Amino acid sequence: MANVYEIVTEKVLAAMAAGVAPWRQVWRSVDGAGPRSMSTRREYRGCNVVLLSIAAVVEGYSSPWWGTYEQVKGLGGQVRRGQKSTLVVFWKRTERRQENEDGEEETRRGFLLRYFSVFSEQQCDWPDGSPFATEPDDGAPRVEPIEAAQSVWSGYEGAPELRHSGDRAYYSPKDDVVAMPPRDSFESSEYYYSVLFHEATHSTGHAKRLGRDGIVELADGGHGFGSESYAKEELVAELGAAFLCAAAGIENAATLEVSAAYLRHWSERLRSDPKLFVRAAAQAQRAADHILGCKFENGGD
Repeated sequence: MANVYEIVTEKVLAAMAAGVAPWRQVWRSVDGAGPRSMSTRREYRGCNVVLLSIAAVVEGYSSPWWGTYEQVKGLGGQVRRGQKSTLVVFWKRTERRQENEDGEEETRRGFLLRYFSVFSEQQCDWPDGSPFATEPDDGAPRVEPIEAAQSVWSGYEGAPELRHSGDRAYYSPKDDVVAMPPRDSFESSEYYYSVLFHEATHSTGHAKRLGRDGIVELADGGHGFGSESYAKEELVAELGAAFLCAAAGIENAATLEVSAAYLRHWSERLRSDPKLFVRAAAQAQRAADHILGCKFENGGD
């Protein structure tokens, strides 16, 4: 899991250094779609939205269409010489049976990661005209059931209790409960799961899990909300939600605006303490690994 975290973190840090807020999707096509694959015609999701958004704002691309060299060639186009590709990642959930130390068979779950280099439609020459220039809206629904996202939560071993009621989303470390508004009250499935993953990331900070200061303080009645450690905990939760959305293959739509606000809030601290984001990202990675049931080698911050 570490590879994709490192890719996203490095891209985000580079974009922040250039003054870009990488959480914000910077373009919308005429038909309202986000960045799309030339081969499948489907919208990209998860961290690919962040990676492609960064490339778009830095390079000035306005087209939502992206494809590999071979995909462009197959559609009658040609990537112009000297063009730089953008990396995208794809996940596939895997399961395998193996013996544990006691000689008993158990199921090990994980994710297979693949990398692809893609180019914008605007980096290509189209001798017969771009096949995407006047692409009509196919009328397909933008919100679909997200089985992969649900499996992330369902696979969270030792998860806190999940309650749906009220109009607030929060994690209570004292009761070890994640509270969410009713699912139907959310604007989209992506919105629901990104909020759930934010609160789930908080829950990994409980003393019986990873024991992060910001959450342990709340449980013990310490400084809690507004403290320095809890402020960092919010940054960890934002990044953790982004990582989990990436693992589930969904766009982190719910936190685009909120994360941009966090970026503004933390900009001065990030400039004065360059290691802060990296430490928070490392803790978010541990949290995501814990929820996904992946093994990690060390517990450094």
